[in-house]
Amino acid sequence: MTSIIRGTRPRPSVGLVGNFLYDENDYFNRLFPTIWRAPALDELEDKVQANELDLIIISREFPDSGNRYSNYFNRVHVISFLEENNNLPGPFGNAYLRIIGESGNEAFELPRLPLAFERRREADLAQIRDIRDWSYIRVSFLGGRKAEDDKRVKEILKESALILDRYEQIPLAVIFKREETGLGVAWLPNTVFDQVKWVELIAMKWVEDDRERFPEFGDWTKSTKWMTPEEEKLVNNIDQLENNKQQTIIEFDQKIASLHSDLASAILASNKGSRRLITAQGAILVDEVAKVFQEFGFEVDNIDEILDPKLPKREDLRLRDPSDDSDWEAIVEVRGYAKSAGKTAEFQRISRFVSFYQGEKGRLPDKRIYVVNGQIDLPPDLRLDVMASSEEDIRVFSEDGGLIVSTLDLFRAMKALNQLGKDKIKE
Repeated sequence: MTSIIRGTRPRPSVGLVGNFLYDENDYFNRLFPTIWRAPALDELEDKVQANELDLIIISREFPDSGNRYSNYFNRVHVISFLEENNNLPGPFGNAYLRIIGESGNEAFELPRLPLAFERRREADLAQIRDIRDWSYIRVSFLGGRKAEDDKRVKEILKESALILDRYEQIPLAVIFKREETGLGVAWLPNTVFDQVKWVELIAMKWVEDDRERFPEFGDWTKSTKWMTPEEEKLVNNIDQLENNKQQTIIEFDQKIASLHSDLASAILASNKGSRRLITAQGAILVDEVAKVFQEFGFEVDNIDEILDPKLPKREDLRLRDPSDDSDWEAIVEVRGYAKSAGKTAEFQRISRFVSFYQGEKGRLPDKRIYVVNGQIDLPPDLRLDVMASSEEDIRVFSEDGGLIVSTLDLFRAMKALNQLGKDKIKE
């Protein structure tokens, strides 16, 4: 014959620890049929035994009751918003959680969560730009710690994280089940989290696997069974929009991933192509400069490719303008330097090339161009202007039909080609 048990209270039976606001207390009164309240954990233990509770909720406004691990937690679900050290159960019986230190980083990651959790987290984090100074969750062990426990606990916490430090990969909030008991632990120790909304959401998740402790959980006015037709219609519309939103996010994520892949390919191609105007020296730089001048509409000869190797070294390139009816032609010397922003000694080399040209053509070239990729060891924005300290030498070179061109300017001109057109660029 089954015994009749008397004196029991409706479940879930919930212990509220710490100081909650009036509105928060009112909200909990609608969610939970039985509530025990105490300002500190030891006072709650004096009021009610753990086997009479189903859930303990610890407010972030919580007076310090000592840095200790409490067995009181071992028989209940626990949700804690405490930002100070109040040791909570870990995934294993010999592991517990505590806060130790603060994040020194800004970047954070948001692991994938079920839709309802994604919505709630998005609402909480909408204004958050970094997680500097947020509390860190750490794992400690009681006696009998095993090395494999350490690795497994870290894996579980990372898998159950709501938000992660981007670089340290340490959770800043977690929701998980203890492996031995199946009882839940949720720790949201930073003030951004809305206490009552997360309590309801987490409890709704745990009720799926623990109907014994949560037989009639929830605000009954939110059940479609007791909604008016207008309320039910609005709820259905919201759910539909949320589903559409989630699908749109997935589609955008896929497009972004595809674009990132295209960008990686474009970066690789640029590093092997036009960006060599900024990074290269020697024959590679000469080839890239020749390609750019061709894109600008010039006919270009690479002299090393057509010159008899027995003859003395000449300039690197010759340019002609096919749109010009005259026999206009320029000689081009291309040089790259790791440290220097250009060398005046190159003017003498170019004068020598001019003499060779005059002996070959019977006239002087229309332009003598010195193309410089200077200070390659520095980022482009930190480089000096070409020949910045040699104004008088530049003036003399210019008077002789000389032109000095930075490869950085060639790169900028290449980017502006479609906007300005070839004629403007050549001019």
